[in-house]
Amino acid sequence: MTAVAGSSTRSSVRRVFDVAGAFLWMGWLTTSAYPLSFLMTQIATLVPAFIYYFVAELVGPRVQDVGTDYYTFVMLGVLSLRMLSGGLTGLSEELEETITEGRLEALLVQPVRWRLLPFGLVQWPIVWRLGNAVLLILLTALLGARYDISGALPALLVVALGLGASTGVGILAAAVKLLARRTEPVITLYVIAVTVLSGVFYPVSSLPAPVQVISYLLPDTYVIAALRKLLMPGGESLPGPSTEAVILGLLAFNLLIYPVALWLFGRSLAYGRRMGLLGG
Repeated sequence: MTAVAGSSTRSSVRRVFDVAGAFLWMGWLTTSAYPLSFLMTQIATLVPAFIYYFVAELVGPRVQDVGTDYYTFVMLGVLSLRMLSGGLTGLSEELEETITEGRLEALLVQPVRWRLLPFGLVQWPIVWRLGNAVLLILLTALLGARYDISGALPALLVVALGLGASTGVGILAAAVKLLARRTEPVITLYVIAVTVLSGVFYPVSSLPAPVQVISYLLPDTYVIAALRKLLMPGGESLPGPSTEAVILGLLAFNLLIYPVALWLFGRSLAYGRRMGLLGG
């Protein structure tokens, strides 16, 4: 009996990896079919490394609440924004492409639970953006950014929890997209809020006190603050929540958002299929 249960577990785990690999391979094939577009997109995402290099030269090191290196400060914000967008805008883009090409109905007849589809669709956008983030880190290090690699392990945990949180928000937006076919206003407003309020380009402490309260409702704020504390030399002196508080806050956010997001996504799929809204 134990041997049968163990074999069933191994089979289930192998099937999970097979399905995950299939979604990654499908994403790679779709992207590599347009190599010039892929190359230009990668180049465009590296441009901020040069822009903020010159901005940092203009700003100088003596800026309140950014440590002694504005270039590293701002690039960690840009890197966080880039990575977390995989779970948010990446899922929306993949879902729109799947619906437009008429592939969603084909996915729904596969032996994969409907509520797990977002985790398959979002894999390639996340992997692509993580790879791009690595390139940005290497490039900015060559340009003079200073990273403290001793905090790399807890930083990876923070990034993983942040990706989980942004994916949860992305699933909520995707549930709306399935029925309304438009989530651009929802995602655009969220991205604007993150860009303005999460301290990507300037410290949250420079915002008015009431606005700071709103900024700490966004998971991106916690990720950016934690990565700066962990990866900037002397970053532990920067204002903001501690790494432990960030991890607990992101865990709580994930636990709260996923039951709602997955339930709503499943209901939207069922209703959309019954009303014929998923055919492309």
